[in-house]
Amino acid sequence: MSLRGKVTTRRQVINGKTYYQVLGVLEDAEDAVIRAAYKVLAQKYHPDKFDGDLNYATEKMQEISRAYDTLSNPERRGAYDQELKNQGRYKSDIGDEEEQIVSDDEENWKLACQFFPDLVKLASNLRVLRGALENQFKAYLLETRRYEMAERIANELQESYLTTYFGNNKDIHDFALHLLKNNRRGDALTLNRAVNVLGDSVSPLELMRYVTSKSDFRQDDFKHTRQTRSHELAKLILNSANFNDWELCAEFLSTFDIPVTIPSYTTERKGTVNIVLVGQKNRPMKVRDFIIWTKEDMARPFFETGILPRTKWAFL
Repeated sequence: MSLRGKVTTRRQVINGKTYYQVLGVLEDAEDAVIRAAYKVLAQKYHPDKFDGDLNYATEKMQEISRAYDTLSNPERRGAYDQELKNQGRYKSDIGDEEEQIVSDDEENWKLACQFFPDLVKLASNLRVLRGALENQFKAYLLETRRYEMAERIANELQESYLTTYFGNNKDIHDFALHLLKNNRRGDALTLNRAVNVLGDSVSPLELMRYVTSKSDFRQDDFKHTRQTRSHELAKLILNSANFNDWELCAEFLSTFDIPVTIPSYTTERKGTVNIVLVGQKNRPMKVRDFIIWTKEDMARPFFETGILPRTKWAFL
């Protein structure tokens, strides 16, 4: 057997990965998700279908089957979870090593996205947080076909992930999202470990200060990258001919830490977005008004002067 497929002597891991990471799911994944993940991976690495080294495919199938054999059995899964807890590996790592088990060109997923185009954005947002979240989202939808509930499922997955790895505090959730979305995974891992050790015994502000003090993140580099991206987005918005791309506007505002959320579409609120500023209530706006405001009052002045006109926030 090649070193690439070598299995470690510690029963709870394969090549340094837990069984959950082998299947690309989270530790609290439902049985349906574990079953769906196994089916996708088994199809991908089946020696009759794998386009590559057959020995490697065989070894991968052995790893996948070994992981599924344990996680698909409630008693064996419970005992395995206890082993991980004893090793300090259960729900103690934000993870970023999971394989993308349903690739973007996989035919079933691609077909689903043709009928439900929002799936692409929802999956991408989850991938920013953790690969296993995207895997779980795709596998669950392909298994259950509950595509009309995709947004709700994605939101529940995100909330469950944040609660599992960063506790229950909303401020800490927001901070964790900020770190992960800006590719500061090392700092997010520091936050995860601090929350696991300290829990609610210290304030969110103390935790944030602790993470900042331990960070080797270079703020100047981040500011430069964000400034460049802001100019790119402002130019795209100003060159837009159809005034329909609210997501582009939302991304532009997010570079200035102005998150934009879309409420659940109901008869009363259809066609609105929410501008959310820290410490202030949500402010619903019509989509068209939101796009015009972002383009004329925010993107244009920024593109021309390099300064965001904060006075334009007053109406919020």
